[in-house]
Amino acid sequence: MKISNPLFSAVLTVRGEYKQAHQTVYFFKPLTMLFILSIAAFSQNSIWYPYKVWIVTGLCFSLMGDIFLMLRSDRFVHGLTSFLIAHIFYILAFLTGFSPSFSSISLILPFAFGCAFYLYLYPGLGNFAVPVLVYTVVILAMVWLAFSQWFYLSTEAGLFAMIGAGLFALSDSILAFDRFKRPFKQARFLVLSTYFCAQWLLALSVT
Repeated sequence: MKISNPLFSAVLTVRGEYKQAHQTVYFFKPLTMLFILSIAAFSQNSIWYPYKVWIVTGLCFSLMGDIFLMLRSDRFVHGLTSFLIAHIFYILAFLTGFSPSFSSISLILPFAFGCAFYLYLYPGLGNFAVPVLVYTVVILAMVWLAFSQWFYLSTEAGLFAMIGAGLFALSDSILAFDRFKRPFKQARFLVLSTYFCAQWLLALSVT
């Protein structure tokens, strides 16, 4: 799978978002994720087969989340649930082959940031306070395990996973800030660019 395929499709998705060309987004956003999913699904050099299964399954649920979130009717909870399940599968992937250290600084830093950011968003969360809290804990666990895996194994694939997990958390943080705190013009570009890069790196971690 050529890198140019998801890149070209991702650029068209971002362009469609800014021009409010809904048909373009409806087509190219899922297509971008299908390209990225194919990178993982059809890779030939997977070291741990279970790892590949978990990552591919996580990408499938991410694709489902994308479809919910891009619909004109508000399906935010459905999208949030789909991505929550995706992160659980990523967690299962990152647990493959090593036992995490609970004393690691990789545990302290993500959860300290997550707690501070959640408290910052809390006044504007309303009915989403509990769902966002659960989602925050799960994605921070995913980031921690990705970092721990790289520290433990020190592989190129682990590095891809670590950066991908970090970018995923960054993308979701920008999305949450834009939705619950203060909307801003550049949000869609930042959310989509970090999101697609995150998923692409997670797919590459399989190879």
